[in-house]
Amino acid sequence: AEYGAYYYVTLSSAGKFIKYRKSDNSVVAVISGINDAGIIKINRDGTKAYVSRASTSQYLYNSIYLINLNTMTIQKEMTFPAAGLPHGMALDITRGYLYVADAINNLVNIINTFNEQVIDVRFDLVNDFYPLFLEVSPDGNYVYITAINSNQLLIASANSRLVIDKINLLSYPMGVTVSSTGDKIYVASSGGDAVEVITKVSDWWNKTNTITHPTMSMPFGIDITSDDRYVYVTNQNLDGDFIPAYRVKEEGDISTVTIINAVTETVEKIIEVEENAAGIVVEKLK
Repeated sequence: AEYGAYYYVTLSSAGKFIKYRKSDNSVVAVISGINDAGIIKINRDGTKAYVSRASTSQYLYNSIYLINLNTMTIQKEMTFPAAGLPHGMALDITRGYLYVADAINNLVNIINTFNEQVIDVRFDLVNDFYPLFLEVSPDGNYVYITAINSNQLLIASANSRLVIDKINLLSYPMGVTVSSTGDKIYVASSGGDAVEVITKVSDWWNKTNTITHPTMSMPFGIDITSDDRYVYVTNQNLDGDFIPAYRVKEEGDISTVTIINAVTETVEKIIEVEENAAGIVVEKLK
């Protein structure tokens, strides 16, 4: 995640939360003891961060971390009624709601970030969807949830907290991002080696494109630029389907970052990076 002059990274297996300075990529501060650190979301004024649990966690957790970014200390653990896998998070900055997907219990918990209280009413998805990632529409009216077990994008009403539509996707949908206008939703399909485009017109959603490229292998994280021109996608390539022109000795299968032109919905550039690329964030320019 990023905010102002800094960006923040979780190291899941090392149990660390790190603050970097953007200008020179130097480490400002490190918090240790963040068990199975996962996704990061930052509040409106950049003073607090919420850290979920890693998607690869083997434990059943009933909490996420609240971190004070000024002092770089753990403020507290925010607990939920049931133990599970609280991984995917989405923040409605205007309304102050943080949505936290519990993949094990098929729930979306809600935190009021203004008073740091867990709200009693949740999204109960009922079926065994295994919701792993989610995002909020710019107007705060909808929550988009990727469901691995059903290979669908679940569209939930933030007001009724009910699923109102389902879009069939390729296998293992992972990260999801939404354009600033709210009319385009992009989903990284890990099993389908593609990015799927869902277009919203009025109160209707339809899958309108599937973007593929030979270098896209197991897409995972995804984000969009603030001007809606480019979509960035990490490709984990854990199966080694993408073979680069040159290999590095004693290195595993490299990952790639795909840059998609959102206007033409075509791949414009590929960048090779180190192994197991996962989360990604694009700096939002004001």
